[in-house]
Amino acid sequence: MSGGIVPNNFNQGRRAEIMTQYIMSKFGPCERVLQENDYGIDFYCNLMERSGSVGKTGLLYGVQVKSGNEKFTFEGDHLKSWLQQYNIPMLMCRADRSSNKIILYSTWMLNLLLTESIDKKINQIIFCEEYGNEDGKLQNPQLKNGEANVWMGPPILEITVNELEHSKVRIKEILKILREWVSFDVVNYSMRSIGIPVFFGYINWETNKSLDTSVRRYFEPHVFNDLVTEKAFKTIHKCALLVTLNKKNHPEIIKPITDHLLKLDKEDKYKIDNEWYRDTFSSITNIDKTIKEIQ
Repeated sequence: MSGGIVPNNFNQGRRAEIMTQYIMSKFGPCERVLQENDYGIDFYCNLMERSGSVGKTGLLYGVQVKSGNEKFTFEGDHLKSWLQQYNIPMLMCRADRSSNKIILYSTWMLNLLLTESIDKKINQIIFCEEYGNEDGKLQNPQLKNGEANVWMGPPILEITVNELEHSKVRIKEILKILREWVSFDVVNYSMRSIGIPVFFGYINWETNKSLDTSVRRYFEPHVFNDLVTEKAFKTIHKCALLVTLNKKNHPEIIKPITDHLLKLDKEDKYKIDNEWYRDTFSSITNIDKTIKEIQ
């Protein structure tokens, strides 16, 4: 428009994000992603521990914001590739401008979906704001014809602007709850990245309560398939090398490990791709000499 006229809903889409940034910045730095660079995450946030006149930054996490009744949805041909490379916890946030409140959800089940569907196509993910089970436990992700549902359960937190303005104690309580949920999901992302798909999370809990005091139940899913096993063996080779180098003077400890890995390698079951690893495993009684020869 021109001549000094703008739409009545000017910048309305940004007001929810502005309120969210104001609230989340109470717990640490919260940086908005520029609109032209917004490809799924609206904010990158950091949990900060205040100490006198300084703040000690810590855990990093992302936040996706929706207002009104908008669904939490990701879609596109590049979706799965993007999420496989994404490596920090993600919270979904519903911003209610009428009550100056934000509602936060954990997406910890997302790593389970990405691992279980490692050889399948994902074009769309809908994040559901409920348990998904009638028994009050969080439903596992489901994928059909490229469309996935990830149940988030009830909110982990509901936060109003007013309570933050009038209670420093409440800020500390919320910071503790955020740290609890972000902390275990950081480990989940690390486990998926290194090829050990053993995850941890909660399948029921109470909103606005610390996991120390909430009635809750945890769940530790393991994922089994050939691709995951292949990746896990590569990680085992790396760990075995560290053990071999550290315990080189104790062949009674490492020989059973290296002998078995070399046997699987010879049988073409789980190949040792790195020649240095293979040579080191084969020469555990004289590793220092082996390393010098390779170098």
